Amino acid sequence: MRARNANDTTAWCSAWTFTTQDTMALSTPANGATVNSVSPTLYYTTINGSTYHDYQLDTTPSFNSPKLIIGSRSSSYSSVTASGLLYGTTYYWRMRARDAVDTSAWTQTWHFNTILPSMTLSSPANGSHVNGVTATLYWNTISGSTYYDYQYDTVPSFNSPISIIGSKSSSYSSATISNLYYGKLYYWRMRARNANDTTA
Repeated sequence: MRARNANDTTAWCSAWTFTTQDTMALSTPANGATVNSVSPTLYYTTINGSTYHDYQLDTTPSFNSPKLIIGSRSSSYSSVTASGLLYGTTYYWRMRARDAVDTSAWTQTWHFNTILPSMTLSSPANGSHVNGVTATLYWNTISGSTYYDYQYDTVPSFNSPISIIGSKSSSYSSATISNLYYGKLYYWRMRARNANDTTA
């Protein structure tokens, strides 16, 4: 620092130093965690004064696969939601900060695993009887899925001429099926899917 007036200027004072932060930090999901979703929210700590936060997410730690996801968030955010991930897959992610004059180093690379679920059937109970020739099928949902496919048939191989496949959006956890045959045993199953993957 130095001081000035209209007629004179002081000498500069002695110099002090400070060091700016050079990298962000990842927060959650914890490194190596398994998440019960294919649309998890990733949290990080920010660098004060940054304009943007860049993120990379990939199925390889070198961030060079065809599945690479890249994006940016403004500095007002400290999280990003990744959508359409593959079921049962390990993902690697990292962050960096940016402003008009510089870009920080990437954070350490962390990884998390998306769960490999299968749909869980809820009702009607296995082996039960339904009252009539209409039934409502209930299932448990999987976070981050876009659609739920259901299939029912009178044979467990699901390949008879009357096999039916239907779909419901992720906002549903049930489907009503009608025009069933009288006195018939029916088999049913479910699967979840998003834009990039389908469960068993």
